Amino acid sequence: MYDNPRYNMAKVSIWLGAASILMCQIPVIPLVLSGISITLALLSRGSDGSFPPSAKAGLVAGFISLAISGVILFANWYMLVTQTDFLSLYPQYVNGKISFNELLEQLQKSLQSSIQ
Repeated sequence: MYDNPRYNMAKVSIWLGAASILMCQIPVIPLVLSGISITLALLSRGSDGSFPPSAKAGLVAGFISLAISGVILFANWYMLVTQTDFLSLYPQYVNGKISFNELLEQLQKSLQSSIQ
């Protein structure tokens, strides 16, 4: 049973799914890990179409991580796009008029002023 590649893929799937949930705050890594987790879970399906229990858990963990990471990425993108300071500063950064550090400092100041 433990030498079966089907069960090994299912075990790796659940570990990658759990790791991707734990790393949801990092921008790209959870997307890659959850994609691999979902793929391994689907590949561990047997010829009769049944999933091992660990593959089901890996599949669920992969989809949960994918959803959480997607929401976080969309929220960050939406926050940046709706900040009028960012929209006015980004072209200056692209044209080389301000540095990346100056861009971040200006955005920090605008976010702090909008919070207060």
